Amino acid sequence: MCPGWFERSPSGRLDITEGHPARAPPRYTRPRRTAPGRATSADLHIAYRSSTADRRVHRRIPSSRRQGTHPARPSAGREATAPVPLRFRLWAPGPRSNHPEPGESTMTRHRGLVRRAIYSALGVTLFAGLMVPPASAQEDMPWMDTSLPPEERATLLIQAMTEEEKIEQIAMELDNAGPTNDNENPPPDGNEDLPGCEWYDVGRHLEGMLEKGIPSIRMINGPSGVGGGDCRDDPSATGLPSGIGVAASFDRNLAYEWGDMAGAEVRANGHAVFLAPGVNLGRVAQAGRNFEYFGEDPYLSGVMGVEQILAIQSNDVHANVKHYAFNEQETNRRSMNTIIPPRAAHELYLLPFEMAAKDGDVASMMCSFPRIYGVYACENPELLTDVARERWDWHGYILSDRRATLSTIDSIDAGFDLEFPRRVYFSEERIRGALAGDLGPTDDGENELPAEEGEITWEQIETMLHRRFTQMFKFGLVDNPVTGFMEEDAKEDLLADHNDRALAMAEDSMVLMKNDDGTLPLDAGALDSVAVIGARYFAEDAKFGPNSPNLDSTVNAPDEYIVGGVEGIENTLEDLGSDTEVVPYFIDAGEDSEDYTTAIEAADDHDAAIIMVGDLSVEGSDRSTLRLPGPDDVVDPDEEGYINFDQEQLIRDVAAVNPNTVVVLKNGGPVLTGWRDQVPAILEAWYPGQTDGDAVANVLFGVVNPSGKLPMTFPITEREAAFATESQFPGIPTDAFEPQPGDPEFGTETDEVLESTYSEDLEMGYRWYEAHNIAPAFAFGHGLSYTTFDYSDLNVMRLTGSSGEPALRVNFTVTNTGDVRGAEAPQVYLTLPDEADEPSKRLVQFDKVDLQPGASERVSLVIDSGASNHPFSYFVPEPNGTWADGEWATPDGPFTVHVGTSSADTALEEAGLTLTAPPELQPVTPAPVTFSDTNSTYTVPSTPGVEYVVGGQVVAAGTHTGSGMVTVMARALDGFVLAPGATAEWSHTFTAPTGQFGFFLNDAWDTTANHVFMYGRFADEVLIGDWDGDGTDSITVRRGNVFYVNNAPRGGEAEHVFVYGRPGDTVLVGDWDGDGVDTLAVRRGAEYHVKNNLAGGPADQVVVYGRSGDQVVVGDWDGDTLDTFAVRRGAQYFVKNTIAAGEADQVVVYGRAGDITLAGDWDGDGDDTFAVRRGATYYVKNTIAAGEADIVLVYGRAGDEVYVGDWNGDGEDTLGVRRAP
Repeated sequence: MCPGWFERSPSGRLDITEGHPARAPPRYTRPRRTAPGRATSADLHIAYRSSTADRRVHRRIPSSRRQGTHPARPSAGREATAPVPLRFRLWAPGPRSNHPEPGESTMTRHRGLVRRAIYSALGVTLFAGLMVPPASAQEDMPWMDTSLPPEERATLLIQAMTEEEKIEQIAMELDNAGPTNDNENPPPDGNEDLPGCEWYDVGRHLEGMLEKGIPSIRMINGPSGVGGGDCRDDPSATGLPSGIGVAASFDRNLAYEWGDMAGAEVRANGHAVFLAPGVNLGRVAQAGRNFEYFGEDPYLSGVMGVEQILAIQSNDVHANVKHYAFNEQETNRRSMNTIIPPRAAHELYLLPFEMAAKDGDVASMMCSFPRIYGVYACENPELLTDVARERWDWHGYILSDRRATLSTIDSIDAGFDLEFPRRVYFSEERIRGALAGDLGPTDDGENELPAEEGEITWEQIETMLHRRFTQMFKFGLVDNPVTGFMEEDAKEDLLADHNDRALAMAEDSMVLMKNDDGTLPLDAGALDSVAVIGARYFAEDAKFGPNSPNLDSTVNAPDEYIVGGVEGIENTLEDLGSDTEVVPYFIDAGEDSEDYTTAIEAADDHDAAIIMVGDLSVEGSDRSTLRLPGPDDVVDPDEEGYINFDQEQLIRDVAAVNPNTVVVLKNGGPVLTGWRDQVPAILEAWYPGQTDGDAVANVLFGVVNPSGKLPMTFPITEREAAFATESQFPGIPTDAFEPQPGDPEFGTETDEVLESTYSEDLEMGYRWYEAHNIAPAFAFGHGLSYTTFDYSDLNVMRLTGSSGEPALRVNFTVTNTGDVRGAEAPQVYLTLPDEADEPSKRLVQFDKVDLQPGASERVSLVIDSGASNHPFSYFVPEPNGTWADGEWATPDGPFTVHVGTSSADTALEEAGLTLTAPPELQPVTPAPVTFSDTNSTYTVPSTPGVEYVVGGQVVAAGTHTGSGMVTVMARALDGFVLAPGATAEWSHTFTAPTGQFGFFLNDAWDTTANHVFMYGRFADEVLIGDWDGDGTDSITVRRGNVFYVNNAPRGGEAEHVFVYGRPGDTVLVGDWDGDGVDTLAVRRGAEYHVKNNLAGGPADQVVVYGRSGDQVVVGDWDGDTLDTFAVRRGAQYFVKNTIAAGEADQVVVYGRAGDITLAGDWDGDGDDTFAVRRGATYYVKNTIAAGEADIVLVYGRAGDEVYVGDWNGDGEDTLGVRRAP
């Protein structure tokens, strides 16, 4: 029998208190591998971070819902109408070597459907008649044989297609509607296969071949959430933080979580392809779509893009990475010509796409509008074939941006696959003309299209089809097509779950840019009133990233989850029990208006003034200025009316009368901050999405400690770096090319063709500032916290990476030197030898660590020369070749590793590094360092050719006294080199003597501890279970994804050590199959992956129950020997007696919402029940029912960490505590 407990915080404490000040953002959990390059050795302490539920157990219900009540029973597990693909992969948790190969990454490419299961919460209707046919039908349609590889199935399908079908399948079409159809006069069969999806004249639709079992494919836009698809009215979806906010988190897990939520909603909303992520770089600060992308650095953009792709495609929908390539501006994007040096092309702008192709195995790419050296991207053979398919060995399909297909023969010859959004150049008339070598002028009903020389072949068309059909079979879009919407109740639960997760993401994305004299967090208990000032667009509304050129075109988020600025502040203050008055001053007119003057005059009447300002970034146009825009700065007439005053003047005027002024920025990219010296605090919120108000307020008032970092440099002037001259941006008019008419629905175009020259070459973003020794306003990677961090003990070792190529392992310590818990994103940069002629160092690794006050974490990151981002290499163009020709080369000479908190602040540095050891050096293996808790000492051995270092100082051989966390590093002396695979670092946290601290376990309901011992480290997470089935519970401690099992309640060495799951997983313990042995389950949001043994492989059962924000407790509630789940909301418990979705079997109210809840079999009757804890008092109930407690006991101290278990095997659960120094 296993007692249940709530998930514990990184310290191991039961962390279910409300409104904890300065709580760090969570590390997101998901079914995947450790981050690439992250060390996973059992010797390495990896900080555990809990799921969203850990950060804050209460959820503020928006005002529109406050009068309602929670449903009587959880409904997340309603049965679906038919089987659908399992959303998540369980990435093979289970025993393996505790010491993987250096740099080991368990990233795997999606190679098809491993298995299928009923995912009850995803109530998506499957298209009738398209289930896998019986064997007799497979004889007629052999491509429906699921045992065949996707490539072979695609070949069989194409062989059975008619010529007309082949032509139809290389272009999208609005249900075969002609150009004269519109929303008021839709075609009679428009979207008839998807009831509830009204025909849309700018939809995204590829008609299927139903008689051959091939469904229609609907595509939906991103990347600010799921919206803008094939239906006239978008189904509801979550308004997620924008891409630049995701990048600002510097958290791989958050990016994956974002993609997982989006992928689930794509399927839930009846679509199969998600047009995201966008990985173009923030070359130009003024670019209108910077908010969609991941910033200026190619490695950061590539990592975030790969994470989103893996997560999106884990839901068995296609991701579509865009815009390939060199689409770094919106101004005249349809006609412009790009001149880009080869090195910049490959080292910067193509690199995120290369990573998406190699690491993300992305299903599709979207080719962009611009010309590259005079050739449009969608008909550019160097781009589509030479680079993507031959250099990168990528096998997905390429579709065009909207109306970016501008030829028939040239596009097909270049390696293009699918015209979007309707057949124009790929009409049957033009295709047949091209096949015959006689393609004359044609008319598509809107424009006369020119004749083209040359011819194409049927083999080319079949290759185009084969690429796309292979991906459809690979991701289950044929065998399990989605052509219906999620069942209404299940959708409601999905969106409720996603709202909680979106809030945590928005909080994690925010960057504290300035915080003089600890202005933030604001003290809710010390403020009588606070003013909130700004345009309604930023201060009253929630700021979404638009998903089209229309600012108001955003994700169709449910109204009840949209929280604006003022409402969010009111919510947070109420949560904190504050009676601070919130006074809004919305400014609807100019500086001479009553709105404006009233706000300024009243600003000094309040204890604090919060100014919310922002920009109007949008697709189709670039920003006319880097200033915070006013009424004269709009680019498009559609932008008029949102901001009617000078926002920068507002900041100056308010700051002049109220010294406690905080500026909250809601912008899609860098802005000028010439006013920054006049205010003490600046918080960058980006476009937070539907939870805007709550997320901003939680950071302002210290409920959450900000941990974001800037993914783009904030400049000093309007013209500098890659946008210093007009020839760089937006380009100089040229008459060498004909203009391409603009699409009135998607942005504005002029009749000029602009030629943009990337003359800055590699000097883009932070590289330009470092190359010219110029300090920007705020550097790339900059971001403050409510605590402080120290970096120390850098140690770099050579090794062989997971790619089999040379690598460097970078080890260093990050310490929280402040007073509150916080998360930090350490960044690793690399300077290449002079031969490479690079302008500056480059980002090559990063991580996110979460630390309690005073705690340290040893971070270990691998820079692998064989990785897809080529960290040690530079691109050498081929003489007299095209921009695409050349090879990557690794320079000779020393490299320098830099570690720090931003590109401008890298406190740790180690120079003179080489990837390979000179042959004359003698390999040496350091003898190990040993530690003793008995007398708090560590012993350094004597090894010839090796010296040992602690805290940067060489220590002599012998015994030394230690306290806290001690890290000893070994390094080779001159003439020696550490042997391959040698351990060169040892860390230990010393514990206090037994009797004062440690575990105190009781066998009875009294105050005498029967088992007193020390085990593990105080930073370990503690799990309780009967691991060997002997009827006695014992202690297991967890460090990252390494578990140290002891089968008796005692100290000493672990009896069994195993690796399971990922370091970020939330782990539960229970006897799920009734065999008497407790095993693990992984919780990810509202989804539980249950395993009945500790072997690798997929989960034995996957179930969705409740919501991701619920607290969960485990127990055997009905005495059938099987442990199951119960979820808690406030003082209400929803108990389930089987591991299954569906409604709760019992609902009970017990205790108070603020209680700490435990579960156990207190009386030995075989049934687990609840107990609640208030301080050091425990109220025990022997039945699952309301009413008075059966036992009331005072035990231990209020600050103890409390655990429940049957320590002596008598069948009754009792208490135990752990006390830390």
